Amino acid sequence: MREEFDIRRLLVEGGARLHGSLLAADLVDAIVRYEAPILLGGKRFACDAPSFEHPRQACQLGHLEEARHGADLRRALQVIGPEEAK
Repeated sequence: MREEFDIRRLLVEGGARLHGSLLAADLVDAIVRYEAPILLGGKRFACDAPSFEHPRQACQLGHLEEARHGADLRRALQVIGPEEAK
């Protein structure tokens, strides 16, 4: 998409299934998440993806940037494939 449509950034909002599918297809370069000082509880996941036998097989995240917005915290994290995290 980058070359064909000259798209440098694409915001995708969705649920755990969509996030897991995009990660599994290796279509994610970075994740931006917001943290608020509140606990909601329940059985909600950020990513519905297969589990791994060992943490080294999991998708690793690297710090890109962080900013405060009032009481909330915005974090941008680079997605690093398991093979790149070695």
